[in-house]
Amino acid sequence: MQQILSKMRQAIEEYQMIEEGDKIAVCLSGGKDSITLLNALKALQRFYPKHFDLIAISVNPGFENFDSELLQKNCDEIEVPLFIENSSIKEIVFDVRKEKNPCSLCANLRRGIINSVAIREGCNKIALGHNMDDVLETFLLNLLYTGSLSTFAPKSFMDRTKITLIRPLIFLSEKDTRHFVKKYNKSVMPKVCPMDEHTKRETMKEQIFLWQKDIPMVRANLFGAISRNLDGWKKCVRVFLQTGHHRICEARYQFGSGLFATHTPGFEPRRHKITLSSKGPWTKNSKYEYCYQFSNSDFMPSEGDLDTRRPTAEELQAFIS
Repeated sequence: MQQILSKMRQAIEEYQMIEEGDKIAVCLSGGKDSITLLNALKALQRFYPKHFDLIAISVNPGFENFDSELLQKNCDEIEVPLFIENSSIKEIVFDVRKEKNPCSLCANLRRGIINSVAIREGCNKIALGHNMDDVLETFLLNLLYTGSLSTFAPKSFMDRTKITLIRPLIFLSEKDTRHFVKKYNKSVMPKVCPMDEHTKRETMKEQIFLWQKDIPMVRANLFGAISRNLDGWKKCVRVFLQTGHHRICEARYQFGSGLFATHTPGFEPRRHKITLSSKGPWTKNSKYEYCYQFSNSDFMPSEGDLDTRRPTAEELQAFIS
């Protein structure tokens, strides 16, 4: 669980997925990814500095093997409220429309139901169980079949419903979630859709596996290219204000969207000892040092790599007052 929480928290904080007072609905399909996400968010809720509420939503598409009791058992074990919505998705997609490629329509119908339930239950965020493998497979599908360089974002706001979608498992692989459910003996629902393992996504999964034999770093390279270049994936920069070796506060700067800050755990801000001036160099002066931290490595951004607008002294002072 520690590794799951570590990678999930990294994604949550780098992309500011959770804020104080959020009510988050976890999409619970019963698969290994959604089961891992639900349990990890519940564990995080116990110690995360920002308070948030948690519920689970599941859509019964009408397939015979859908096991609502299994879902209820998983939620009861960790005391998370579960809302199961019955639907006619199977009938619409397979019997009425007779779709040859049903995944898109099915996903849209499920998304609409989940959004409606989330709004009804007062949620402002929906958590989806997409992992790193899903990121890469979606990227390749879009590239090869539509000619576009795109994949889903870690966090996205839906204007029509005013709900934010978050994907906390993007730094975890499918192997990680498979290991979690096996290690903790979690009940997982068998695949109920007849199209499972017969889609273009499975072809992409197999292709990545083949590439990896010749290019061991192919997954990391693809993911790095996505996170460095695609809209919605560029990470925030953490800015630390330090005196000597003591970290006073932590301020997070997101390009184009202002400044965000949280106090560093374990260090109390000492306001009476901090005097900031708008004059002098940004990087260092006789009393205070400012440094950027990006993906756990300190560096000064070069021009063109990052938006290097300097927070003003007044903006930084506001964080520690």
